Amino acid sequence: MINYNKRGTLYVAVLSMSLVLTACSSKTKTATSQTAEATTASSSTNTTSVADTDLNSLISTLESGVSLALNENDTNTSFDDSSVNIDLANVSSNLNGVSYSNNTLTITKKGSYCLSGSINGQIVINLEDNTDEVHLIFNGVTITNNESAPVLILSADKVTITLADNTVNTITDGERSSDNEDYSAAIYSKEDLTFNGNGTLNVNGNYKDGITSKDDLIFVSGIINVTATDDGIVGKDLVGINNGEFNISAGGDGIKSTNDTDSTRGYIIIENGNIDITAGNDGIQGENYVAINNGNINIKTGNGASNSSVSHSSTDFGFRAAMGNSQNAMGNNQAAMGHGQNAASANTGNNSNANSASTDTNTNTDTNTDTSTDTESLKGIKATNVVICFSGTINIDSEDDGVHTDGAVIIKDGTFNIASGDDGIHADSLIKVDGGNINITKSYEGLESTAIEINGGSVKITSEDDGMNASDGQTNTIGYGNTSNSQSTAVSLVINAGNVYVNSTGDGLDSNGTMTINGGEIIVEGPTSNDNTALDFDSSLTINGGTLMAFGSNGMIETPTSATNGAALILTGSGSSNQEFSLKDSSGNTILNYTPSKSYQAVICYSQNISQGSTYTYTIGQGSESVTVTSAVTSTANTSGFGAQKGGNMGQMPESANQGRNAYK
Repeated sequence: MINYNKRGTLYVAVLSMSLVLTACSSKTKTATSQTAEATTASSSTNTTSVADTDLNSLISTLESGVSLALNENDTNTSFDDSSVNIDLANVSSNLNGVSYSNNTLTITKKGSYCLSGSINGQIVINLEDNTDEVHLIFNGVTITNNESAPVLILSADKVTITLADNTVNTITDGERSSDNEDYSAAIYSKEDLTFNGNGTLNVNGNYKDGITSKDDLIFVSGIINVTATDDGIVGKDLVGINNGEFNISAGGDGIKSTNDTDSTRGYIIIENGNIDITAGNDGIQGENYVAINNGNINIKTGNGASNSSVSHSSTDFGFRAAMGNSQNAMGNNQAAMGHGQNAASANTGNNSNANSASTDTNTNTDTNTDTSTDTESLKGIKATNVVICFSGTINIDSEDDGVHTDGAVIIKDGTFNIASGDDGIHADSLIKVDGGNINITKSYEGLESTAIEINGGSVKITSEDDGMNASDGQTNTIGYGNTSNSQSTAVSLVINAGNVYVNSTGDGLDSNGTMTINGGEIIVEGPTSNDNTALDFDSSLTINGGTLMAFGSNGMIETPTSATNGAALILTGSGSSNQEFSLKDSSGNTILNYTPSKSYQAVICYSQNISQGSTYTYTIGQGSESVTVTSAVTSTANTSGFGAQKGGNMGQMPESANQGRNAYK
């Protein structure tokens, strides 16, 4: 288990909160102790670019557990007899460690200060010794400033702000036109800043941001309501949420960390709490990683998934896009392709645009391309390196990707409900699901990464295009099985366990490399049109266990390369929506059955209960047929057409057609 704090990792465990402040007048002496600092294996002074992070090492470290370590001052909500009481409406001139001039209250010495009342001015923390700390108690304050940040922390080792019980505290800045304004948030800190207590804090960031720290920003508890024209909550090195209630409405990002130059910084760690975010851009954005240990998180970005303006034209399959929706894009003679004729004859169909189809390619292989615009990012949760979730409930309605990283998404447990205008979950390198529940109700593509690994849990996907797409952005193929000139060994889709359901308009499960099924219960309701297929792979499809039923059209059936510990069947027929498919043995025992919600003409199925040498009866719609399993992969389909031959190889394709598809974004 890794605990994070500013000075390194491996920190003391979170201390329990006690002696909660109920009013500034009830003074309780609380013993304090020095925080035990821990050693760290690497020096925090050796900063490197976040992009230079060893991704495998980071994943291994985070998977062992990551938590937010709090010291005693973070959780201290009490104060002693030395605390200074300040009524902002009537500031005394005889206050120790405080100066007051022109509606600006400046605290220059360490200590505990209890503030109440209203002021149209500014609270400034500017300690003479920047190794000292300040404890502020907001006991019903209203602070407004139209010229600068109402609360400004310039110099201190750390400031802790306690929200007194049963109080409402409001901080508001004004719209300002200065382009040189440095203090861009209503609460702006150059130092570490912590919030605790059980009161309410309302922050109105009319200039830009709501709450900003140029160091660590930690929330232990409280009710935090932030409205900001730009970003809601910003911490440079860390944003840590231990608990609390958050309501964030931001014109920019909801919660973000900004340190993109130090590979040991730029985290967001959420331990618990109820978090509601409505953001004009990203909901939660971490420059390094985002770790979620628990909590209830609701995020809406941009106009939401249903009103998404994200264009897929630059990331669609170039070969297919050029052909439109026509199944005849390579010419009306499908047999010309299916029977393995040469490239020249394949281009002699009735579609005069067949040649242009081969040149309408997507040459963009930048895996970090934002599919909306060059300046707008509208993702639910985004990180440069890793998003990892151990528990919690996350509901996302995003105009762009639901979850997005340039590195890896690791889901150990938890529940994700995602409606996305683009990918449900996208990672450039790896998506790994070890457990939990993922329900993607709307997406262009459900899961997309170079490598996808499902080890458990439940994954349900509804997609306009591919349900799962394994691609590295470099492998160009038209997806008819083993047609790429530059296959990558890193591209893989592996299902080891879990319950997987895909309802796709495009390919159900698609790998521009290898596909392996070792276990799990898999149901694919794939395409009804012949230009896609339920299972699409370029190198091989190996089935070693589990249960598979993949329904779709019969125009591009791809045959599994091998099956062990059972057998795979490729069966054809005519099934309308809501008509059951079943497979029974010679004794009438049901081996497999399912009722798809849409029409289908082919079923690719596998079970460890299907044996070679045995005869089975399958029913598709109103028709029943018998099939004898003569090999590990037995087909009743006519694979001489667009269907794959010997594990997905269609025969010779035009060289230019191989450049047509780059599905990665």
